[in-house]
Amino acid sequence: MISANLPRLISTIGLLVLAGAMHASAAEFGGAPDYHEPNPAKLEPGLEADAWKVLEAVLGAGKTARDGPLVWAARDLCAAVHAADGGGAGADLSLDHELARQVMLARGATEAVVYPFVVSASDPDTALASWKSHVEADEDAFAGRTVGVGALEAGGRWLLASLSVERLVTLEPVARVLEVEGKVVIKGKKVGAIDDLRVLVAPPGGKVTSSPVTLKAGAFKAVVALDHGDGVYTVEILGDVGFGPRVLNLFPITVGSGSAPAVVLSVPWRKGPSRNAWMLFDLIVADREERGLDPLEPDLDLARVAITHSRDMRDSGFFGHVSPSHGGIEKRTVHLDGLATVGEVIALASSSQRAFSNLLASPAHASSLHDPAMTHMGVGKVKTEDGMLFTVVLARRQE
Repeated sequence: MISANLPRLISTIGLLVLAGAMHASAAEFGGAPDYHEPNPAKLEPGLEADAWKVLEAVLGAGKTARDGPLVWAARDLCAAVHAADGGGAGADLSLDHELARQVMLARGATEAVVYPFVVSASDPDTALASWKSHVEADEDAFAGRTVGVGALEAGGRWLLASLSVERLVTLEPVARVLEVEGKVVIKGKKVGAIDDLRVLVAPPGGKVTSSPVTLKAGAFKAVVALDHGDGVYTVEILGDVGFGPRVLNLFPITVGSGSAPAVVLSVPWRKGPSRNAWMLFDLIVADREERGLDPLEPDLDLARVAITHSRDMRDSGFFGHVSPSHGGIEKRTVHLDGLATVGEVIALASSSQRAFSNLLASPAHASSLHDPAMTHMGVGKVKTEDGMLFTVVLARRQE
């Protein structure tokens, strides 16, 4: 069984679509401060305060930290869910990581590893009971993390939301909007042991580049050039915390009047037990064709490697490219003949479309999918309690 505290790579696409609802919720709560402004982690009496008491009762006092900006973001999430779903009655809200990521970004948050939960009920007692069951079943999503809880009564229903973040790096405030092209300094500190720290930037419609990183006693600094015209640049911080590279932070910076594009693709679904794997395959191929890249041929051998790795991650309870039992992608494909180059991306998502959007939102992952040297691809998928776990293996076969 895959553990509930696996990292989610959450899409930043479509942030502006819900901006109106998020701004309205901030006004409804009396005007929320900016994410980076100091403010107390104060909870409203009633459902919010009771939810925090439940959290401390289950985990033990001091096992998690409350964060004021996350409290406001959790309230925003309640309002955004209500605006998008009319209160969320009967909806599967706990897996809407993209919506959670959007409200985090609206607050200026830069955490890449976010664990959202939303419950909608007809009364506060039912909402609190559902919240308690969730905390008891998923303690690892809260223990040792920074958490915010928020509540909202709207349309005759009660919504309770939590946002739990795993801060693997802490960042100083970063300029999120530039009027003209320029440079942005990214400064922060590592939390725990992190190797091979990298800062990547994806310009609008351009090639992903890596910015030099200066390290000193756990602190790091990188100067990122935003000089490819107006639009949305995606900044990504990667590091190896075990099991290979991992996304530590991911956030957009807008230059000029650019806005984040929505990704909407429609392709035929292949039928059968691997339908979701085929759908992700088709989405990737269609995206490459739109960019003028050569299509990728389906490869059964690569698909077997992909499904084996997805099963290994699920059964061994890890999320990464380096398996404790079978090693990295090079070792896992050494038995295949004719491979000149091989690469791999992974995603945990509620659907093939969501996995595709999440992968494109990450410069490192998008760069792998758009590698013009690749000729073949195999996709594997397994179901877990957290969603669908996808592995995509790409390769260039020798002629």
